[in-house]
Amino acid sequence: MNVVVADLLIQILLFSVVTVGLDLIVGYARIFSVSHALLFGIGAFAYSGLFSLFGFDNVLLALVIAIPVAALLSALTAIVSLRVVGDYFIVVSFGLQLIGIQVIYNWTEVSGGSSGMFGLPYPDVFGWSPSSPVEYLVLVGIVVAIVYLIVVWLLLSPYGRLIRSLGQDEVALGAAGFSALSLKVSTFSLSGGMAAAAGVLYAGYTGVAQVNDFSLDLSITFLAMVVIGGGGRLAGGIIGALLMVLIPFALDQIGLPSSSSGPVKQAIFGALLLGIVLFLPSGITGGIADLWRRVTRRGAAVDAVPRGSDPKVGAAHE
Repeated sequence: MNVVVADLLIQILLFSVVTVGLDLIVGYARIFSVSHALLFGIGAFAYSGLFSLFGFDNVLLALVIAIPVAALLSALTAIVSLRVVGDYFIVVSFGLQLIGIQVIYNWTEVSGGSSGMFGLPYPDVFGWSPSSPVEYLVLVGIVVAIVYLIVVWLLLSPYGRLIRSLGQDEVALGAAGFSALSLKVSTFSLSGGMAAAAGVLYAGYTGVAQVNDFSLDLSITFLAMVVIGGGGRLAGGIIGALLMVLIPFALDQIGLPSSSSGPVKQAIFGALLLGIVLFLPSGITGGIADLWRRVTRRGAAVDAVPRGSDPKVGAAHE
């Protein structure tokens, strides 16, 4: 496999893990958050910290540290969401992003400060370490497949129906005897743990962990991936990550001048996001689902018209 293709697939898979986890909060529980770059960064700096402080490159050890820390921080955020909702919660998550990144920045043994951490090795997995992007893609593919299977199982379980109910009517959910706090804590914790796990693999692949790479801009990008792909659908986060990785790559292949490359990318992303919001409010996957329903409904209506009659008459009675 081409190294460039492997590199793109690794980015898409890792970003989609973050966006699928974020979709549990945004698309299902319908709580907007802009702090997932911090959770993603916790995983990256857990890996860089283990290597810089102790010389460890074990991916499992990094996951054991990063996932609980991110899950605990997410759980605390969920508790705050009980008292602060709507636009105010976005402000809270914004503050959490800024404070968390500053804490990591000043913990120079882990983050390297303004210089960041470079030269991180490929992680060790039970004594085996990937030696190329293609081999690393195999590792990432296995981890991502496990994560997706867990998420699919949860969404198809009664727990998944409760998450949807949390976003639709929290009061009715409480009246039915279910705890909104427990659901929010568990959902936020799962989402945060997924982001941290992706961050560990991301730092292990790039070999770099810099605070600027996990800024508010990345949090907004993750949120845009969910909105563009379609919230409340597992495929939405994947499609959003796919587009947000491939579009910059495609623009780079055009050969735009370096002075205009950044503004052009931002303009295209802005136009794409604006177009999705205006014409596909439920995202790309939602638009596809709506179109499929219209087509199947029209086909069923035509089939219901007796032979020899005018199909337009049957359509008029839909």
